[in-house]
Amino acid sequence: MPNLPNNMDNVTVTMIQRNLYVLNGYLDITKDINVPVALSMDVKRCTLDKTHCEDYDSLTITKLCGKLKDAKALWAPMIESIQPTPLCPVKHGIYRMTNATANLAVVSRLPLDGYRWVVRFTVHQDGDKKKILICLDAEVSITNQKRRHE
Repeated sequence: MPNLPNNMDNVTVTMIQRNLYVLNGYLDITKDINVPVALSMDVKRCTLDKTHCEDYDSLTITKLCGKLKDAKALWAPMIESIQPTPLCPVKHGIYRMTNATANLAVVSRLPLDGYRWVVRFTVHQDGDKKKILICLDAEVSITNQKRRHE
């Protein structure tokens, strides 16, 4: 991944309940973003040792700026937790995400056990996935553990 003009830093993810997570962190926007943007999510399913990975799913949300204010959107709690509020065009500066909640109940329907999931989120210029503005990679593996009886 090339050096990007925008950086995420000190991002923490904490599970507070089953399927409910809290995110905190900073996003440093070093240059104004004055172009139409899209958000893409690309998911790969890998073996636990990552010797084999396959594309699993992808999703692209175009015209992201027009959807940032949607109070019913999946990302609304995250947008509400960011100060200053990100509005388009996005002005340069440091944006802080505090106690953003993410309900990942939809993930529980995936065949999680026995796989390592690699997810890449990119914010890019709408219509050109190669003009990446922000990139976040996440890697998750979930395994079931038997409880010991005491």
